[in-house]
Amino acid sequence: MRTMGQRAHVWSSARSAKAVNRPPRCHNCWMRRAWFLPPLSFVAAAIVIVRWRYTLITVRGTSMLPNLRPGQRVLVDRRRRSLDLGDIVLVHSPAGFEAWRVGARTDRADADCDFFIKRITATGGDLMPAYLGGDGTLRVPDGHVILLGDGPGSLDSRSLGACPVAAVVGVARRVLD
Repeated sequence: MRTMGQRAHVWSSARSAKAVNRPPRCHNCWMRRAWFLPPLSFVAAAIVIVRWRYTLITVRGTSMLPNLRPGQRVLVDRRRRSLDLGDIVLVHSPAGFEAWRVGARTDRADADCDFFIKRITATGGDLMPAYLGGDGTLRVPDGHVILLGDGPGSLDSRSLGACPVAAVVGVARRVLD
């Protein structure tokens, strides 16, 4: 005899046959269908980290000839640990960085670029090079670097003076083209 909350279970032969052939119901089916979410999240996070740390630039101009040609792409590491002699660096242009503009002559046509790519030839505390008026006693101010282009006629420290380290965006790690 049935009591008040019980239901009568009536099973037909067709219904019981379906129940037998059907796989057990999965309570976590969304997890089985979403197996790709953790790897996708990892890939997305890696892309964000790489984009934050590295930037890819295209060289314009001839100031770094013969080492860098116009149109070549350079991978720049934005983390500045230490700047060494001979490093090729990406720097804000004097027009875009007020601290470098003080006393700089930027009347050249290529001074309106957003960034320059140059080579470090002296760092803070080094003797000032002779081509910048160094007489063997003057030193590069701390927190500044001397930048030169590899090619002739480059807009660099010869006309702009010492570049503050704060204007350095990053160090070139690899030429891709």
